[in-house]
Amino acid sequence: MRNIFKHPYLIILVLSVAAVFTYGILLKTGTISTTSAAAGNDNIEVAVAVHDLEARLNTLIMKTKEVDYSAEYKPTEYVPDKELAGNVSSNDADKADESGKTDKDAKSDDKDKSKDNEEKEPVGEKMVLAEDDASFCGNNDGFYQVEEGYLTKGDALFIGDSRVKGFALYSGLQGINVYAEKGYAVHKVFTDKFIDTVLGKLTLEEAMAADTDRYRKIYIMLGLNEMGWGNDEMFANAYYRMIDMLKYYQPNAVIYVQDVIHVTKAKGESAPLYSNANIDARNELLKTIADNEHVVYLNVNQVFSEDEGALPPEYTSDGVHIKQQYMQRWVDFLKDHAVIASEEDKAYVTGETVGKSAQQADNEESEKAAEEADTEKQEAEQAPAETPAPVQPSVTAPVTAPVTPDPVQTPEVPAAVPEVPSTGGDAGWETGQDLK
Repeated sequence: MRNIFKHPYLIILVLSVAAVFTYGILLKTGTISTTSAAAGNDNIEVAVAVHDLEARLNTLIMKTKEVDYSAEYKPTEYVPDKELAGNVSSNDADKADESGKTDKDAKSDDKDKSKDNEEKEPVGEKMVLAEDDASFCGNNDGFYQVEEGYLTKGDALFIGDSRVKGFALYSGLQGINVYAEKGYAVHKVFTDKFIDTVLGKLTLEEAMAADTDRYRKIYIMLGLNEMGWGNDEMFANAYYRMIDMLKYYQPNAVIYVQDVIHVTKAKGESAPLYSNANIDARNELLKTIADNEHVVYLNVNQVFSEDEGALPPEYTSDGVHIKQQYMQRWVDFLKDHAVIASEEDKAYVTGETVGKSAQQADNEESEKAAEEADTEKQEAEQAPAETPAPVQPSVTAPVTAPVTPDPVQTPEVPAAVPEVPSTGGDAGWETGQDLK
Protein backbone atom coordinates (compact mmCIF):
# COMPACT_ATOMS: atom_id res chain seq x y z
CA MET A 1 0.00 0.00 0.00
CA ARG A 2 2.87 2.33 0.83
CA ASN A 3 4.34 1.66 -2.62
CA ILE A 4 1.13 2.94 -4.24
CA PHE A 5 1.34 6.27 -2.43
CA LYS A 6 4.92 6.63 -3.66
CA HIS A 7 3.49 6.72 -7.19
CA PRO A 8 0.58 9.16 -7.44
CA TYR A 9 -0.13 8.13 -11.03
CA LEU A 10 -1.12 4.69 -9.76
CA ILE A 11 -3.85 6.25 -7.65
CA ILE A 12 -5.09 8.23 -10.65
CA LEU A 13 -5.05 5.08 -12.77
CA VAL A 14 -7.01 3.08 -10.19
CA LEU A 15 -9.57 5.84 -9.82
CA SER A 16 -9.88 6.10 -13.62
CA VAL A 17 -10.58 2.40 -13.94
CA ALA A 18 -13.20 2.59 -11.19
CA ALA A 19 -14.82 5.66 -12.74
CA VAL A 20 -15.03 4.20 -16.24
CA PHE A 21 -16.30 0.88 -14.92
CA THR A 22 -18.97 2.60 -12.82
CA TYR A 23 -20.01 4.74 -15.78
CA GLY A 24 -20.41 1.65 -17.95
CA ILE A 25 -22.58 -0.06 -15.33
CA LEU A 26 -24.80 3.00 -14.95
CA LEU A 27 -25.25 3.26 -18.71
CA LYS A 28 -26.09 -0.40 -19.07
CA THR A 29 -28.66 -0.35 -16.27
CA GLY A 30 -30.22 2.87 -17.55
CA THR A 31 -29.55 4.73 -14.31
CA ILE A 32 -28.14 7.61 -16.32
CA SER A 33 -28.81 8.70 -19.89
CA THR A 34 -26.63 10.18 -22.55
CA THR A 35 -26.93 11.95 -25.89
CA SER A 36 -27.78 10.02 -29.04
CA ALA A 37 -24.35 10.77 -30.48
CA ALA A 38 -22.61 9.09 -27.56
CA ALA A 39 -25.20 6.37 -26.99
CA GLY A 40 -23.73 4.11 -29.65
CA ASN A 41 -20.41 3.94 -27.85
CA ASP A 42 -21.66 2.54 -24.55
CA ASN A 43 -21.35 -1.13 -25.56
CA ILE A 44 -17.93 -1.11 -27.17
CA GLU A 45 -15.92 1.96 -26.28
CA VAL A 46 -16.55 1.72 -22.53
CA ALA A 47 -15.53 -1.94 -22.53
CA VAL A 48 -12.39 -1.15 -24.50
CA ALA A 49 -11.49 1.70 -22.13
CA VAL A 50 -11.97 -0.50 -19.07
CA HIS A 51 -9.87 -3.36 -20.44
CA ASP A 52 -7.19 -0.98 -21.68
CA LEU A 53 -6.88 0.69 -18.28
CA GLU A 54 -6.89 -2.68 -16.54
CA ALA A 55 -4.08 -3.88 -18.80
CA ARG A 56 -2.04 -0.78 -18.04
CA LEU A 57 -2.65 -1.24 -14.32
CA ASN A 58 -1.50 -4.86 -14.55
CA THR A 59 1.57 -3.72 -16.41
CA LEU A 60 2.55 -1.39 -13.58
CA ILE A 61 1.63 -3.62 -10.63
CA MET A 62 2.81 -6.97 -12.02
CA LYS A 63 5.79 -5.44 -13.79
CA THR A 64 4.75 -7.03 -17.08
CA LYS A 65 6.74 -5.58 -19.94
CA GLU A 66 4.94 -3.11 -22.17
CA VAL A 67 5.87 -2.69 -25.82
CA ASP A 68 6.17 0.71 -27.46
CA TYR A 69 4.14 0.17 -30.63
CA SER A 70 4.53 3.79 -31.71
CA ALA A 71 8.05 2.88 -32.85
CA GLU A 72 8.45 1.20 -36.22
CA TYR A 73 8.52 -2.58 -35.99
CA LYS A 74 10.03 -4.78 -38.65
CA PRO A 75 8.59 -8.28 -39.16
CA THR A 76 10.68 -11.19 -37.79
CA GLU A 77 12.26 -8.77 -35.32
CA TYR A 78 10.70 -10.48 -32.29
CA VAL A 79 13.19 -11.64 -29.65
CA PRO A 80 11.96 -13.23 -26.39
CA ASP A 81 13.34 -12.12 -23.07
CA LYS A 82 15.86 -14.33 -21.26
CA GLU A 83 13.34 -15.82 -18.87
CA LEU A 84 11.02 -16.97 -21.63
CA ALA A 85 13.96 -18.21 -23.70
CA GLY A 86 14.97 -20.33 -20.70
CA ASN A 87 11.49 -21.78 -20.50
CA VAL A 88 11.63 -22.73 -24.18
CA SER A 89 14.96 -24.50 -23.72
CA SER A 90 13.56 -26.39 -20.74
CA ASN A 91 10.45 -27.43 -22.67
CA ASP A 92 12.49 -28.67 -25.59
CA ALA A 93 14.63 -30.76 -23.26
CA ASP A 94 11.53 -32.32 -21.71
CA LYS A 95 10.23 -33.23 -25.17
CA ALA A 96 13.41 -35.03 -26.24
CA ASP A 97 12.58 -38.34 -27.91
CA GLU A 98 14.20 -41.73 -27.31
CA SER A 99 16.89 -41.03 -29.88
CA GLY A 100 18.01 -38.04 -27.83
CA LYS A 101 16.82 -35.51 -30.37
CA THR A 102 14.86 -32.52 -29.14
CA ASP A 103 11.89 -30.98 -30.91
CA LYS A 104 14.17 -28.30 -32.31
CA ASP A 105 16.44 -31.00 -33.78
CA ALA A 106 13.41 -32.73 -35.29
CA LYS A 107 12.19 -29.43 -36.72
CA SER A 108 15.61 -28.86 -38.25
CA ASP A 109 15.52 -32.33 -39.81
CA ASP A 110 12.07 -31.65 -41.20
CA LYS A 111 13.27 -28.44 -42.81
CA ASP A 112 16.20 -30.29 -44.41
CA LYS A 113 13.82 -32.92 -45.77
CA SER A 114 11.52 -30.26 -47.14
CA LYS A 115 14.42 -28.70 -49.02
CA ASP A 116 15.15 -32.05 -50.68
CA ASN A 117 11.51 -32.45 -51.65
CA GLU A 118 10.16 -28.99 -52.30
CA GLU A 119 7.29 -30.20 -54.49
CA LYS A 120 4.43 -31.35 -52.25
CA GLU A 121 2.42 -34.36 -53.28
CA PRO A 122 -1.18 -33.46 -54.13
CA VAL A 123 -3.60 -34.44 -51.40
CA GLY A 124 -6.98 -33.91 -53.03
CA GLU A 125 -9.10 -31.53 -55.01
CA LYS A 126 -8.42 -27.88 -54.25
CA MET A 127 -11.25 -25.50 -53.49
CA VAL A 128 -12.17 -22.98 -56.16
CA LEU A 129 -12.75 -19.60 -54.49
CA ALA A 130 -15.87 -17.59 -55.21
CA GLU A 131 -15.54 -14.31 -57.09
CA ASP A 132 -16.20 -12.25 -53.95
CA ASP A 133 -13.72 -14.24 -51.85
CA ALA A 134 -10.59 -12.23 -51.05
CA SER A 135 -8.91 -15.07 -49.13
CA PHE A 136 -5.37 -16.14 -49.99
CA CYS A 137 -2.99 -18.89 -48.89
CA GLY A 138 0.31 -17.11 -48.32
CA ASN A 139 3.10 -19.55 -49.21
CA ASN A 140 0.89 -22.61 -48.79
CA ASP A 141 -0.21 -25.05 -51.48
CA GLY A 142 -3.86 -23.99 -51.62
CA PHE A 143 -7.24 -24.33 -49.92
CA TYR A 144 -8.88 -27.72 -49.48
CA GLN A 145 -12.28 -28.80 -48.24
CA VAL A 146 -11.90 -30.87 -45.08
CA GLU A 147 -13.96 -32.78 -42.56
CA GLU A 148 -14.65 -31.44 -39.07
CA GLY A 149 -11.86 -33.58 -37.60
CA TYR A 150 -9.32 -31.20 -39.13
CA LEU A 151 -10.39 -28.61 -36.54
CA THR A 152 -11.14 -30.89 -33.59
CA LYS A 153 -8.16 -33.23 -33.37
CA GLY A 154 -6.47 -31.10 -30.72
CA ASP A 155 -3.86 -29.11 -32.64
CA ALA A 156 -5.97 -26.04 -33.51
CA LEU A 157 -5.85 -22.81 -31.47
CA PHE A 158 -8.31 -19.90 -31.74
CA ILE A 159 -7.20 -16.46 -30.51
CA GLY A 160 -9.51 -13.47 -30.26
CA ASP A 161 -12.07 -11.35 -28.47
CA SER A 162 -15.67 -11.97 -27.38
CA ARG A 163 -16.69 -13.02 -30.90
CA VAL A 164 -14.17 -15.87 -30.81
CA LYS A 165 -15.30 -16.71 -27.32
CA GLY A 166 -18.84 -17.01 -28.69
CA PHE A 167 -17.51 -19.22 -31.48
CA ALA A 168 -15.99 -21.55 -28.91
CA LEU A 169 -19.27 -21.75 -26.99
CA TYR A 170 -21.74 -22.13 -29.86
CA SER A 171 -19.89 -23.66 -32.82
CA GLY A 172 -20.39 -27.18 -31.52
CA LEU A 173 -16.71 -27.99 -32.11
CA GLN A 174 -15.17 -30.22 -29.45
CA GLY A 175 -11.43 -30.45 -28.95
CA ILE A 176 -10.46 -26.93 -30.03
CA ASN A 177 -8.19 -24.74 -27.90
CA VAL A 178 -9.34 -21.18 -27.31
CA TYR A 179 -7.52 -18.17 -25.86
CA ALA A 180 -10.13 -15.43 -26.04
CA GLU A 181 -11.79 -12.92 -23.72
CA LYS A 182 -14.14 -9.98 -23.90
CA GLY A 183 -12.35 -6.80 -24.92
CA TYR A 184 -9.14 -8.59 -25.93
CA ALA A 185 -6.94 -6.65 -28.34
CA VAL A 186 -3.69 -7.18 -30.20
CA HIS A 187 -1.75 -4.73 -28.01
CA LYS A 188 -2.61 -6.87 -24.93
CA VAL A 189 -0.77 -9.96 -26.19
CA PHE A 190 2.31 -9.21 -24.09
CA THR A 191 0.58 -7.60 -21.09
CA ASP A 192 -2.85 -9.11 -20.40
CA LYS A 193 -2.64 -12.14 -18.08
CA PHE A 194 -5.95 -13.87 -18.74
CA ILE A 195 -5.07 -17.47 -19.64
CA ASP A 196 -5.64 -19.85 -16.73
CA THR A 197 -2.98 -22.57 -16.44
CA VAL A 198 -1.40 -24.72 -13.73
CA LEU A 199 1.33 -22.08 -13.68
CA GLY A 200 -1.22 -19.35 -12.89
CA LYS A 201 -2.56 -16.67 -15.21
CA LEU A 202 -0.37 -16.11 -18.25
CA THR A 203 -0.17 -13.74 -21.19
CA LEU A 204 -0.52 -15.20 -24.67
CA GLU A 205 3.23 -14.89 -25.13
CA GLU A 206 3.90 -16.76 -21.89
CA ALA A 207 1.37 -19.47 -22.77
CA MET A 208 3.04 -20.02 -26.15
CA ALA A 209 6.46 -20.21 -24.51
CA ALA A 210 5.19 -22.66 -21.89
CA ASP A 211 3.90 -25.06 -24.56
CA THR A 212 6.13 -24.73 -27.61
CA ASP A 213 5.44 -26.41 -30.94
CA ARG A 214 2.07 -27.77 -29.83
CA TYR A 215 -0.20 -26.33 -32.52
CA ARG A 216 -0.43 -26.98 -36.26
CA LYS A 217 -3.05 -24.34 -37.08
CA ILE A 218 -3.71 -21.01 -35.33
CA TYR A 219 -6.79 -18.88 -36.12
CA ILE A 220 -6.69 -15.19 -35.14
CA MET A 221 -9.56 -12.68 -35.12
CA LEU A 222 -8.59 -9.34 -33.60
CA GLY A 223 -9.08 -5.75 -34.71
CA LEU A 224 -12.49 -4.45 -33.61
CA ASN A 225 -11.63 -3.47 -30.04
CA GLU A 226 -8.51 -1.66 -31.26
CA MET A 227 -10.49 0.90 -33.27
CA GLY A 228 -10.22 3.42 -30.46
CA TRP A 229 -6.57 2.67 -29.71
CA GLY A 230 -3.50 4.20 -31.29
CA ASN A 231 -3.40 4.47 -35.07
CA ASP A 232 -2.96 2.19 -38.06
CA GLU A 233 0.82 2.12 -37.73
CA MET A 234 0.64 1.13 -34.06
CA PHE A 235 -1.97 -1.52 -34.81
CA ALA A 236 0.15 -2.98 -37.63
CA ASN A 237 3.27 -3.03 -35.45
CA ALA A 238 1.40 -4.85 -32.68
CA TYR A 239 -0.05 -7.37 -35.13
CA TYR A 240 3.33 -8.01 -36.80
CA ARG A 241 4.93 -8.59 -33.42
CA MET A 242 2.19 -11.04 -32.38
CA ILE A 243 2.54 -13.09 -35.59
CA ASP A 244 6.32 -13.21 -35.26
CA MET A 245 5.96 -14.35 -31.66
CA LEU A 246 3.59 -17.14 -32.71
CA LYS A 247 5.98 -18.20 -35.47
CA TYR A 248 8.83 -18.31 -32.95
CA TYR A 249 7.08 -20.59 -30.45
CA GLN A 250 4.86 -22.53 -32.91
CA PRO A 251 7.11 -22.87 -35.98
CA ASN A 252 5.11 -25.69 -37.60
CA ALA A 253 1.71 -24.01 -37.33
CA VAL A 254 -0.24 -22.56 -40.25
CA ILE A 255 -1.37 -19.09 -39.12
CA TYR A 256 -4.80 -17.91 -40.28
CA VAL A 257 -5.62 -14.19 -40.08
CA GLN A 258 -9.42 -13.83 -40.15
CA ASP A 259 -10.88 -10.49 -41.17
CA VAL A 260 -12.96 -8.44 -38.75
CA ILE A 261 -16.64 -9.36 -39.11
CA HIS A 262 -18.94 -6.45 -39.97
CA VAL A 263 -21.49 -4.97 -37.58
CA THR A 264 -25.10 -4.23 -38.49
CA LYS A 265 -25.87 -1.04 -40.39
CA ALA A 266 -27.69 0.37 -37.36
CA LYS A 267 -24.76 -0.36 -35.04
CA GLY A 268 -22.33 1.29 -37.44
CA GLU A 269 -24.49 4.40 -37.64
CA SER A 270 -24.89 4.67 -33.87
CA ALA A 271 -21.17 4.09 -33.21
CA PRO A 272 -19.33 5.71 -36.18
CA LEU A 273 -15.91 4.73 -34.84
CA TYR A 274 -16.88 1.10 -35.44
CA SER A 275 -18.64 1.66 -38.76
CA ASN A 276 -18.34 -0.91 -41.51
CA ALA A 277 -16.34 1.57 -43.58
CA ASN A 278 -13.73 1.65 -40.80
CA ILE A 279 -13.90 -2.14 -40.49
CA ASP A 280 -13.27 -2.50 -44.23
CA ALA A 281 -10.24 -0.21 -43.92
CA ARG A 282 -8.98 -2.30 -41.01
CA ASN A 283 -9.43 -5.48 -43.06
CA GLU A 284 -7.41 -4.00 -45.93
CA LEU A 285 -4.62 -3.43 -43.43
CA LEU A 286 -4.94 -7.02 -42.21
CA LYS A 287 -4.56 -8.21 -45.82
CA THR A 288 -1.34 -6.27 -46.13
CA ILE A 289 -0.02 -7.67 -42.84
CA ALA A 290 -0.91 -11.25 -43.81
CA ASP A 291 0.68 -10.81 -47.23
CA ASN A 292 3.90 -9.40 -45.78
CA GLU A 293 4.06 -12.21 -43.22
CA HIS A 294 3.23 -14.85 -45.88
CA VAL A 295 0.39 -16.27 -43.78
CA VAL A 296 -3.20 -17.19 -44.67
CA TYR A 297 -5.88 -14.51 -44.93
CA LEU A 298 -9.54 -15.55 -44.60
CA ASN A 299 -12.41 -13.40 -45.86
CA VAL A 300 -15.05 -14.60 -43.36
CA ASN A 301 -17.26 -11.60 -44.16
CA GLN A 302 -18.45 -13.20 -47.39
CA VAL A 303 -20.74 -15.46 -45.32
CA PHE A 304 -21.68 -12.80 -42.76
CA SER A 305 -22.50 -9.75 -44.88
CA GLU A 306 -25.57 -8.62 -46.80
CA ASP A 307 -25.50 -6.75 -50.12
CA GLU A 308 -24.76 -3.41 -48.42
CA GLY A 309 -21.71 -4.84 -46.68
CA ALA A 310 -23.21 -5.10 -43.20
CA LEU A 311 -24.04 -7.88 -40.77
CA PRO A 312 -27.70 -8.91 -41.30
CA PRO A 313 -29.84 -7.90 -38.28
CA GLU A 314 -31.28 -11.40 -37.93
CA TYR A 315 -27.76 -12.82 -37.43
CA THR A 316 -27.20 -10.94 -34.17
CA SER A 317 -28.95 -9.81 -31.01
CA ASP A 318 -26.76 -6.78 -30.30
CA GLY A 319 -25.49 -5.75 -33.74
CA VAL A 320 -22.03 -7.23 -33.11
CA HIS A 321 -22.03 -10.86 -31.93
CA ILE A 322 -23.20 -13.84 -34.02
CA LYS A 323 -26.21 -15.84 -32.84
CA GLN A 324 -25.81 -19.54 -32.16
CA GLN A 325 -28.04 -20.65 -35.04
CA TYR A 326 -25.79 -18.89 -37.57
CA MET A 327 -22.48 -20.10 -36.13
CA GLN A 328 -22.42 -23.14 -38.45
CA ARG A 329 -21.81 -20.79 -41.39
CA TRP A 330 -18.50 -19.85 -39.77
CA VAL A 331 -17.58 -23.50 -39.20
CA ASP A 332 -18.43 -24.47 -42.79
CA PHE A 333 -16.35 -21.57 -44.11
CA LEU A 334 -13.29 -22.76 -42.17
CA LYS A 335 -13.84 -26.31 -43.42
CA ASP A 336 -13.91 -24.99 -47.00
CA HIS A 337 -10.70 -22.97 -46.54
CA ALA A 338 -8.23 -25.38 -44.96
CA VAL A 339 -4.51 -25.62 -45.53
CA ILE A 340 -2.75 -28.96 -45.10
CA ALA A 341 -0.60 -28.35 -42.02
CA SER A 342 0.68 -31.88 -41.42
CA GLU A 343 0.68 -35.39 -42.87
CA GLU A 344 -2.20 -36.29 -40.55
CA ASP A 345 -4.34 -33.53 -42.09
CA LYS A 346 -4.41 -35.31 -45.45
CA ALA A 347 -6.81 -37.89 -44.03
CA TYR A 348 -9.45 -35.16 -43.51
CA VAL A 349 -9.48 -33.86 -47.08
CA THR A 350 -12.79 -34.58 -48.85
CA GLY A 351 -13.49 -35.02 -52.54
CA GLU A 352 -13.52 -37.82 -55.10
CA THR A 353 -9.99 -37.12 -56.32
CA VAL A 354 -8.21 -37.59 -53.00
CA GLY A 355 -4.56 -38.38 -53.73
CA LYS A 356 -4.60 -36.50 -57.03
CA SER A 357 -5.75 -32.99 -57.88
CA ALA A 358 -8.28 -32.48 -60.65
CA GLN A 359 -5.78 -30.42 -62.64
CA GLN A 360 -3.13 -33.13 -62.34
CA ALA A 361 -5.64 -35.77 -63.48
CA ASP A 362 -6.51 -33.67 -66.55
CA ASN A 363 -2.84 -33.14 -67.36
CA GLU A 364 -2.08 -36.85 -67.08
CA GLU A 365 -5.04 -37.71 -69.32
CA SER A 366 -3.85 -35.21 -71.94
CA GLU A 367 -0.30 -36.55 -71.80
CA LYS A 368 -1.56 -40.12 -72.18
CA ALA A 369 -3.66 -39.21 -75.21
CA ALA A 370 -0.70 -37.42 -76.80
CA GLU A 371 1.59 -40.44 -76.23
CA GLU A 372 -0.96 -42.79 -77.79
CA ALA A 373 -1.27 -40.53 -80.82
CA ASP A 374 2.54 -40.42 -81.23
CA THR A 375 2.75 -44.21 -80.95
CA GLU A 376 0.12 -44.74 -83.62
CA LYS A 377 1.87 -42.29 -85.91
CA GLN A 378 5.25 -44.02 -85.48
CA GLU A 379 3.74 -47.44 -86.12
CA ALA A 380 2.09 -46.15 -89.27
CA GLU A 381 5.40 -44.75 -90.56
CA GLN A 382 7.39 -47.92 -89.80
CA ALA A 383 4.85 -50.44 -91.23
CA PRO A 384 5.81 -51.87 -94.82
CA ALA A 385 3.68 -50.81 -97.73
CA GLU A 386 1.02 -53.41 -98.57
CA THR A 387 0.85 -54.87 -102.18
CA PRO A 388 -2.55 -54.21 -103.62
CA ALA A 389 -4.50 -57.33 -104.57
CA PRO A 390 -4.83 -57.98 -108.38
CA VAL A 391 -8.06 -56.88 -109.92
CA GLN A 392 -10.03 -59.76 -111.43
CA PRO A 393 -11.65 -59.04 -114.81
CA SER A 394 -15.37 -59.00 -114.70
CA VAL A 395 -17.15 -61.98 -116.34
CA THR A 396 -20.48 -61.50 -118.05
CA ALA A 397 -22.92 -64.18 -117.01
CA PRO A 398 -24.56 -66.08 -119.98
CA VAL A 399 -28.12 -65.25 -120.77
CA THR A 400 -30.43 -68.20 -120.17
CA ALA A 401 -33.92 -68.72 -121.44
CA PRO A 402 -36.66 -68.19 -118.95
CA VAL A 403 -38.07 -71.34 -117.46
CA THR A 404 -41.79 -71.81 -117.84
CA PRO A 405 -43.27 -73.14 -114.63
CA ASP A 406 -45.37 -76.26 -114.66
CA PRO A 407 -49.09 -75.63 -114.73
CA VAL A 408 -50.77 -75.81 -111.39
CA GLN A 409 -52.55 -79.07 -110.98
CA THR A 410 -56.11 -78.77 -109.67
CA PRO A 411 -56.80 -81.38 -107.03
CA GLU A 412 -59.62 -83.72 -107.60
CA VAL A 413 -62.83 -83.02 -105.75
CA PRO A 414 -64.24 -86.05 -104.00
CA ALA A 415 -67.77 -87.14 -104.69
CA ALA A 416 -70.50 -85.71 -102.51
CA VAL A 417 -71.19 -87.57 -99.37
CA PRO A 418 -74.72 -88.96 -99.26
CA GLU A 419 -76.97 -87.36 -96.73
CA VAL A 420 -77.46 -89.25 -93.51
CA PRO A 421 -80.95 -89.28 -92.15
CA SER A 422 -81.39 -87.42 -88.89
CA THR A 423 -81.59 -89.47 -85.71
CA GLY A 424 -82.89 -86.72 -83.43
CA GLY A 425 -79.63 -85.06 -82.36
CA ASP A 426 -78.07 -81.75 -83.46
CA ALA A 427 -77.48 -82.40 -87.11
CA GLY A 428 -73.91 -82.05 -88.25
CA TRP A 429 -72.02 -82.47 -84.94
CA GLU A 430 -71.95 -86.22 -85.30
CA THR A 431 -70.73 -86.20 -88.91
CA GLY A 432 -68.35 -83.22 -88.72
CA GLN A 433 -70.29 -81.23 -91.26
CA ASP A 434 -70.54 -77.45 -91.00
CA LEU A 435 -73.85 -76.05 -89.76
CA LYS A 436 -75.83 -73.90 -92.13
